[in-house]
Amino acid sequence: MSPEPPPDSGRNLIRLLRALSVLLAMALSWLARYAFDPDGVAYADVARAWLRGDWHNALNTYWSPLYSWLLAIGFGILHPPIAWETWIPHAIVFLGFLASLASAEWMLREWERWQGPPAHRTLVTISFFSLFLWATLRLTGMEFTSADIFLVAVWCMTAALLIRIRSGIGGTRDAVWFGVILAFGFFTKGGFLSAIPMFLAALVGITGLRDRRPYLAAAATLCTLLPFGAAMSLAHGRLVLSDAAWLNYSWLVTGAAVEGYHQSDAPPPTDIPHPVLRLLDKPRVLSYQDHVVGTIPIHSDAAWWSEGYPVEFDFDRQFAVLANEGSYTLGKALRSPALIFFLLCLISAGWHRTAVEFGRLWFLWIPALGALLFYSSIHILDRYISPPLVVLGFAMIAAGWKSQPSFGQATKPAVTAITLVLSVVGLASVRYQLNAPLSVWEEMAGTRQPADIGTVQVASYLHSLSPLSGPRIGLIGSSIVVPWLELARGQMVTVVPGRLGNESWAPGRPSTLSFGEVDGFWKSDAETQAKVFAAMRQAGADWVVADSVPVWADVTGWDVAGPAIMIRPPGVQRPSVYVRHL
Repeated sequence: MSPEPPPDSGRNLIRLLRALSVLLAMALSWLARYAFDPDGVAYADVARAWLRGDWHNALNTYWSPLYSWLLAIGFGILHPPIAWETWIPHAIVFLGFLASLASAEWMLREWERWQGPPAHRTLVTISFFSLFLWATLRLTGMEFTSADIFLVAVWCMTAALLIRIRSGIGGTRDAVWFGVILAFGFFTKGGFLSAIPMFLAALVGITGLRDRRPYLAAAATLCTLLPFGAAMSLAHGRLVLSDAAWLNYSWLVTGAAVEGYHQSDAPPPTDIPHPVLRLLDKPRVLSYQDHVVGTIPIHSDAAWWSEGYPVEFDFDRQFAVLANEGSYTLGKALRSPALIFFLLCLISAGWHRTAVEFGRLWFLWIPALGALLFYSSIHILDRYISPPLVVLGFAMIAAGWKSQPSFGQATKPAVTAITLVLSVVGLASVRYQLNAPLSVWEEMAGTRQPADIGTVQVASYLHSLSPLSGPRIGLIGSSIVVPWLELARGQMVTVVPGRLGNESWAPGRPSTLSFGEVDGFWKSDAETQAKVFAAMRQAGADWVVADSVPVWADVTGWDVAGPAIMIRPPGVQRPSVYVRHL
């Protein structure tokens, strides 16, 4: 086993794994082309505001702008019909995957430019691609219509530039680009704002305070953010860049509930300026008639509806949140394929040298750990933590870059066996995603129906009801899982809501949906249902739509719009969406 393989050694393996990565991402994007999650609906609402010149709603203080900008470009150029509209968000996510792959490989090349070839290129290559595919395809996922995948690219680019500067070849231009990329990290996801000071501090730690590059990077960040921040502040009449952090802290840590949206532990405050109107109590009917913006007003402009909500620090509750979310984050980090390679180097190549090398990479893993701690203090989703886990995992791989596993006379067969084990671990990390090409083939052969195609069918039906302006509906069901409504250009103005909350004390605090109010409507008598319809009509709805309908409900007088998204347990929910005129 040569300690320094020739420069071209292993390049064919990199090309093979790169092609496999692109193939899997393309197949997963194709399979999910009709999926449209609630965040994607909100981003589409913001994109349409940009296209019609509605600057106040386009400059949304909760939804970060990059993904909506890209959607606006796609919608504005292509003007897709309903059947193809959801393809654009997924094409953008696929482009984000390609950008992330290119950025991750750039990070790898910059490290090799500085440190030279790895001791065992095959082991490093397999570990690197296993880490990347696990983070992007498994944690971030290609089915989510959001900008999370682009944040992997941002993290990898910032890491690559830090490596360039640390190695001594990064100059003034690199520092400026470093600052610009940090700003685009915020445009990608508002939560990245917390990582910007950590990355700038890492740059200071590398160069020192007397070097001008940290100041150039900070100036580039500010200059890139300033026009957007000024426009945002002027549009909303206050100094603001993003409301995402305080809103999520209010909902998920303070526990202030938004009725019909974030049902946390505490009741909604009584003195807020924009309360959700309650039209009836039994069953509960809520109205958004005061601020009908976007498809789902309370989701599209969450900052308006939550204005005045409290942000209160309670040590016991904050500690409980951090413990639950932190344990979940730790569990995910321990599943990182890079950890296998790192442990191998610690055990077989000398733990002291590997640990020291990892310590020298502080400028990569400290920002990553800081970001994981930030998210753990509020709320964790896999796609939130995948970008820092990529950089943290890369630091583990880089720490063992020059390690030489030694097993005496059995070194060569042992390294071969370890390579096979790492390959199996890498494949296991994306075992579900490996079926994607076969599923694509089955779709093309006509033996498999496209997932979520029912969304298009329901949207086409609703669009036919009001083809010019889009239907204004009252909903009986889940108040945010309505992708068909955005495709039909409709708006939800009133709702008998499902209850969306979180299991507060479970690791990761997973989301929960319950349907007490919905079932209460279907259990009620004809007179009560008539009162619900009258209240919805008074709130401005022309049609009432019911999803999440229990199997025992009497749907006499309702028309079937198309297949429903099955979000209740098997055997509980009817498989159709129902519509009736008010």
